Amino acid sequence: MIKYLATACALKIFSLSPQTKKMYRFLGNTVGARSRAKAGLPASYVYRAKRILSIFEKYNIPQEGAKLIELGTGWVHWESTVLRLFYNAEFTLFDVWDNRQFQAYKAYASGLCDVFDNEIGISSPRHKEARKLLEAIVTAHSFAGLYDLLGFRYVIEPTGTLRKLGPETYDACFSCNVFEHIDQAILPEYIKDIYRLLKPGGYSFITIDLTDHLEIYDQSVCKKNYLKYSDAAWKLCFENDVQYFNRVQREEWLNLFSQAGFELVEEESLFQPVRVRVNKKYEGLDKKNIECVTLGIVHRKPISHHGQT
Repeated sequence: MIKYLATACALKIFSLSPQTKKMYRFLGNTVGARSRAKAGLPASYVYRAKRILSIFEKYNIPQEGAKLIELGTGWVHWESTVLRLFYNAEFTLFDVWDNRQFQAYKAYASGLCDVFDNEIGISSPRHKEARKLLEAIVTAHSFAGLYDLLGFRYVIEPTGTLRKLGPETYDACFSCNVFEHIDQAILPEYIKDIYRLLKPGGYSFITIDLTDHLEIYDQSVCKKNYLKYSDAAWKLCFENDVQYFNRVQREEWLNLFSQAGFELVEEESLFQPVRVRVNKKYEGLDKKNIECVTLGIVHRKPISHHGQT
């Protein structure tokens, strides 16, 4: 618990001012990039690659000419890169700040090259073509060159809102381990905007990490340790701006998407026992909601009888 508290304190300090936040971003994008490049491709990213390809195939997203958007594209544009190997589509990469790490990107692409023939898209008729494209990615010298090669459009919107994106533009949106970092106050509007920017019949593929992100630094605590704190205690002692994560739970997420007008198509979630006494804020949640650590959800924007929403 000491590491947990010490990390919370350090992140609070980094959140004090624009200058300290800038310092944190600099350290994250230099030291973090080096460590990720040195460590190479994590096994979890191989799983993510296979999952996003299988889910796009399952729901028959067009491989040619589709318009796709990744929400919170992060360090290495992982899902977009994997999909682009097999989908000749238009990709928009959306984020709130630039935390791209080219060293890490190259290391992950190289690692994917090593496992590609045995792990990724083996049954696809585009496998050979996809591998050639991956090899070209590995030789890229910058993100600018990469975007030219892949036709990616990179969008930074500091406000975090999707308002500047056109309505009924995209066939599908996708995001992995990002939504837990969106300010809880803007979530209703944000998810309504996802609904707005999707074409009728378009899909939303979202994976949300519901664990306590401070647990990464102190694995002696429960993966949902944050459940034991009141809103006041959490905001005062633990919530920070540089590694912000909301405490929105499974049932709340499902309600937000439902209220925006989405149809739930599929849920594939992970559950683990919770070893803490939860705060009264969460006492109304059942065991399934308390123990949900990863929420994987597929939603669809309905099509009306007249083809309009």
